[in-house]
Amino acid sequence: MTATRRLTLAAGGLLGLAGAVTAAAWVEARAFVLRRVTVPVLPFGSPQIRVLHLSDIHLMPYQKRKLRFVASLGALNPDLVI
Repeated sequence: MTATRRLTLAAGGLLGLAGAVTAAAWVEARAFVLRRVTVPVLPFGSPQIRVLHLSDIHLMPYQKRKLRFVASLGALNPDLVI
């Protein structure tokens, strides 16, 4: 294999990797997840406590879709927001 061929393959591989990383970041930035989990830690008969845990929001003013998602979380009526 010639040096030119190796260089072309390496450049193509790096370009493909950069494209994959960019695509993954684009998808991840738009993947909002709401998980409902029941954690049995309170004594039997205790009233339920609804906790809303938010993490890694990185909210920017131009992110209208994310703003709508975060605003919609208020309808869950949490007892505690973390």
